[in-house]
Amino acid sequence: MKNIKTVLCFIFIVLLCLNKPVVLAETATDKQVITANITAPPVCTDNKISTRQSVNEIKITSDLPLSHIYIVYWDTPVDFTLQSPGVEVAEKGEFLHRLIELPPELKTQKEITVKFEKTANISEISAYNNPPGNKQNWQPNNTEADLLLFSTHADDEQLFFAGTLPKYALDNETEVQVVYFTDHNNNILRRHELLDGLWAVGVRRYPVISFLPDAYSESYEGAVANLKKAGFSEEDALNFQIEQIRKFKPLVILGHDLKGEYGHGQHILNSNLLTQAVIKANDSAAHPNSFELYGLWDTPKLYLHLYKENQIVLDLDTEIEGLNKTPFQISKEGFACHGTQQGTWFKTWLNGKEGEITKATQITKYAPGVFGLYRTTVGADILKTDLFENVTKRSLIPPPEPEQPEQPQNTTENNSFWQISLVFVLIAVVSLVGLFVFKKIKSK
Repeated sequence: MKNIKTVLCFIFIVLLCLNKPVVLAETATDKQVITANITAPPVCTDNKISTRQSVNEIKITSDLPLSHIYIVYWDTPVDFTLQSPGVEVAEKGEFLHRLIELPPELKTQKEITVKFEKTANISEISAYNNPPGNKQNWQPNNTEADLLLFSTHADDEQLFFAGTLPKYALDNETEVQVVYFTDHNNNILRRHELLDGLWAVGVRRYPVISFLPDAYSESYEGAVANLKKAGFSEEDALNFQIEQIRKFKPLVILGHDLKGEYGHGQHILNSNLLTQAVIKANDSAAHPNSFELYGLWDTPKLYLHLYKENQIVLDLDTEIEGLNKTPFQISKEGFACHGTQQGTWFKTWLNGKEGEITKATQITKYAPGVFGLYRTTVGADILKTDLFENVTKRSLIPPPEPEQPEQPQNTTENNSFWQISLVFVLIAVVSLVGLFVFKKIKSK
């Protein structure tokens, strides 16, 4: 009996192992082969974004049919085709971090070639028959948003807006879009930190990153001067904001402190221009190109960080149901994704010198979660606890009831009705005539 139990246990364990999803290419030693036109293949599978290789073609082989391929571009996404014997499928590069679910005709294949339209700088590539949950499957940013956050730099969204993104992005009802006023083209790694941080706090719509350079100044005028040095103008920056507002048609916009939090010129430029852009987005004379593309939009509510009038204070220290974490704690995890910024004063400001800051309410200087209603078309806040007071998120608007088609008249029933009515009329006439004749005869 003991031997039988041992055998049954062994069989049970084997069955469990057979049913366990197999992950491919978690390490460079798995069944993923990268060959063509790569002089140093390991840099594309070493789990280090900072290492990369210029390639035109990558070959992936596996003992099992593949379901997904994950590509991390270093600087610029490049379109590509997926090729297997007798099959070729075109794909868009689209995102810097791109999870591709293979089409059905390729899911039975064990050998796939990724052929790029032009040379691509690849930081990471991996393939799976069941991808792990930490792979970023971004959604396109081509639909209307409920909340539009204008962050100046990569990491500001995790600092001065700490807690706000997870509070709304994880509520399963708010469409959250983040727009960055500057591009860290002088430090490409920050683009990747930006994506990792957004993904960590629950944002799933791919962000918009502007063409404006990152340069330090301590005034509005200094920021404008930096734009001019880089070949851009104040109007270019304003038109960029107008276009984003018209494109995403937000119900609520969040912007920086008018004083730039700690006095950063680009923060000041971003927030002050935003107060103009929100009005000009509803003016057909402003930025005609985006007007033709997206039409006009009058945003119901614009909040600015630390603005003193009509202030609200968001609750960022209550745990999100099912996560056992507060929005503030999740934003701290988001900031931790910004490795290049861990040696700055921001880390101490957010966490404390010894990690003693665990709640948003402990931060009083540049306090996150404190916003003032700068402009509204829907009236002042009364409860002052929710950015969406007095507006209804699009996901909560019930769909319009379908129009009921007119019921066609039943001509058969109508004809029957008139036929029966005619019979009764004839009977009545005949009866009257008969009664009349009967009376005549009787009178004689």
